[in-house]
Amino acid sequence: MSNKTLKIFDLESILRTGLEALEKSELNSDSSKAAALLVPDGYRPVVSLRHRDGRKIKSSAAAWNFDPLADHIDIGFEKIPDPPVTGVSTNPPPPFRPLTPSTPQMAPAVASVAVGPAEVTALDKKQFCDALAEAERSSLEFIGLKRFLTYFLPAKGFAWSKKPESCRAVLAKVIDSNEVETYKVPNPKSPDFPTTAIRLIRPAA
Repeated sequence: MSNKTLKIFDLESILRTGLEALEKSELNSDSSKAAALLVPDGYRPVVSLRHRDGRKIKSSAAAWNFDPLADHIDIGFEKIPDPPVTGVSTNPPPPFRPLTPSTPQMAPAVASVAVGPAEVTALDKKQFCDALAEAERSSLEFIGLKRFLTYFLPAKGFAWSKKPESCRAVLAKVIDSNEVETYKVPNPKSPDFPTTAIRLIRPAA
């Protein structure tokens, strides 16, 4: 996904996959009840990202068009077609959108690889810090940690950056090596819950 941003369609696919994964997860009794409500048996989720006024965000728009603090996520369900009975002619099931990038240009330029804390390399750390430096050159007042890990890093197309657990592993390493730090930013919408931001640690002048 070199030099290409994620699309709204890709975010919807990621969310839909996460909901579907609930059915396959090992959950406790309370979590199982929640999963049953979120993903009814015999149905599959349909996810739609929308602006605060209810308008559907265009699927081909860049992921940055979705603001998790202002916009909202609509979750619906569609029935999974029954498997065809042998020897009986049936109509084909309705088409289902594949969980693949929305356009040929979105195909990853490199394979997606998950890394653990012990496998983080110097190159991984450099790529993380270079991406953060690029984000800091934008017009944003601060770089939110969640937004950076969820949207900005995956859009860079590094071999590890599409895996949330890998992003967290590299983050832990650059914090341990005093290259990056997190800090709190006041949240005017929820004063009791400040936003966690991230920045590079630069040598004192």
